[in-house]
Amino acid sequence: MVEPALGYPEDGAGRLMRREYVSIPAFWTVGEVIDYMRSDADLPDTFYGIFAVEPDHKTLGVIMTNRLLRSQRAVPVREILAAQFKQIPVTMDQEDFEFLFWQYDLAEAAVVDASSCLVGVITVDDVVDALQEEHDEGILK
Repeated sequence: MVEPALGYPEDGAGRLMRREYVSIPAFWTVGEVIDYMRSDADLPDTFYGIFAVEPDHKTLGVIMTNRLLRSQRAVPVREILAAQFKQIPVTMDQEDFEFLFWQYDLAEAAVVDASSCLVGVITVDDVVDALQEEHDEGILK
């Protein structure tokens, strides 16, 4: 898992992103998503959103779990995608995506490759950790 990250710029999103995330086909309904999550699916221990992807794995949007659980089973996923959806290019500099998290008050953002395909996620927890590391380095200097 560490080796693929080394191919990305040192201060880029590719180095910080998590490769464990929840993605589902964009054509599913709320009921299908809930059934999937209740199955024996190999889901991450912690996640904020569920990413809806096209068949070619291009990210269409994100569904926050609170919105999913408050929707009727027959509702198509496309109808409950979050209005605030930001994609971070895998090569974006750390300072730039930290600013996006602050500016848009994000909990989680999709990390996409040059083809806009989902390759990982960055959470607010990751950003806080990175900021703390920068702060610690500054103090040591």
